[in-house]
Amino acid sequence: MAVEWQHVALTASERVERDFPERARAEEAVAMLHSAGFADDEVRMTTHGGRLLEDGTFPPGGVVVVVMTSALRAREAERLLT
Repeated sequence: MAVEWQHVALTASERVERDFPERARAEEAVAMLHSAGFADDEVRMTTHGGRLLEDGTFPPGGVVVVVMTSALRAREAERLLT
Protein backbone atom coordinates (compact mmCIF):
# COMPACT_ATOMS: atom_id res chain seq x y z
CA MET A 1 0.00 0.00 0.00
CA ALA A 2 1.22 3.46 -0.86
CA VAL A 3 1.93 6.19 1.63
CA GLU A 4 0.26 9.51 0.74
CA TRP A 5 1.81 12.87 1.58
CA GLN A 6 0.05 16.24 1.45
CA HIS A 7 1.03 19.76 2.57
CA VAL A 8 -1.66 21.43 4.73
CA ALA A 9 -1.23 25.18 4.23
CA LEU A 10 -3.68 26.21 6.97
CA THR A 11 -1.59 24.56 9.69
CA ALA A 12 1.76 24.76 7.84
CA SER A 13 2.19 21.04 8.45
CA GLU A 14 2.55 17.87 6.44
CA ARG A 15 -0.08 15.11 6.40
CA VAL A 16 1.34 11.63 5.84
CA GLU A 17 -1.08 8.70 5.76
CA ARG A 18 -1.36 5.05 4.89
CA ASP A 19 -4.24 2.59 4.67
CA PHE A 20 -3.83 -0.76 6.41
CA PRO A 21 -6.10 -3.74 5.72
CA GLU A 22 -5.73 -5.01 9.31
CA ARG A 23 -5.98 -3.17 12.63
CA ALA A 24 -3.07 -5.09 14.21
CA ARG A 25 -0.63 -3.84 11.55
CA ALA A 26 -1.92 -0.27 11.94
CA GLU A 27 -1.41 -0.49 15.71
CA GLU A 28 2.18 -1.68 15.13
CA ALA A 29 2.78 1.34 12.89
CA VAL A 30 1.41 3.70 15.56
CA ALA A 31 3.67 2.09 18.17
CA MET A 32 6.70 2.54 15.87
CA LEU A 33 5.81 6.20 15.32
CA HIS A 34 5.51 6.78 19.07
CA SER A 35 8.82 4.97 19.67
CA ALA A 36 10.41 7.30 17.12
CA GLY A 37 9.24 10.31 19.13
CA PHE A 38 6.02 11.28 17.40
CA ALA A 39 3.58 12.70 19.96
CA ASP A 40 0.01 11.50 20.54
CA ASP A 41 -1.35 14.71 19.01
CA GLU A 42 0.61 14.05 15.79
CA VAL A 43 -0.63 10.50 15.17
CA ARG A 44 -4.20 9.39 14.49
CA MET A 45 -5.69 6.02 13.66
CA THR A 46 -9.18 5.77 12.20
CA THR A 47 -11.29 3.07 10.60
CA HIS A 48 -13.36 3.39 7.46
CA GLY A 49 -15.79 1.34 5.51
CA GLY A 50 -15.57 0.61 1.84
CA ARG A 51 -15.62 3.63 -0.43
CA LEU A 52 -15.92 4.37 -4.13
CA LEU A 53 -12.64 5.52 -5.67
CA GLU A 54 -12.29 7.93 -8.58
CA ASP A 55 -11.62 5.04 -10.96
CA GLY A 56 -14.93 3.39 -9.99
CA THR A 57 -13.48 0.59 -7.88
CA PHE A 58 -14.88 -0.16 -4.42
CA PRO A 59 -12.16 -1.48 -2.08
CA PRO A 60 -13.14 -2.97 1.29
CA GLY A 61 -12.74 -0.97 4.48
CA GLY A 62 -9.61 -0.76 6.55
CA VAL A 63 -7.67 1.33 9.01
CA VAL A 64 -5.89 4.61 8.22
CA VAL A 65 -2.90 5.93 10.16
CA VAL A 66 -2.44 9.70 9.75
CA VAL A 67 0.56 11.72 10.91
CA MET A 68 0.37 15.53 11.02
CA THR A 69 3.88 16.86 11.53
CA SER A 70 6.53 19.30 10.37
CA ALA A 71 8.20 19.00 6.99
CA LEU A 72 11.38 17.89 8.75
CA ARG A 73 9.68 14.90 10.39
CA ALA A 74 7.39 13.96 7.50
CA ARG A 75 10.10 11.95 5.69
CA GLU A 76 10.67 9.90 8.85
CA ALA A 77 6.92 9.28 9.20
CA GLU A 78 6.78 8.21 5.55
CA ARG A 79 9.67 5.78 6.08
CA LEU A 80 8.07 4.26 9.18
CA LEU A 81 4.72 3.81 7.46
CA THR A 82 6.21 2.14 4.39
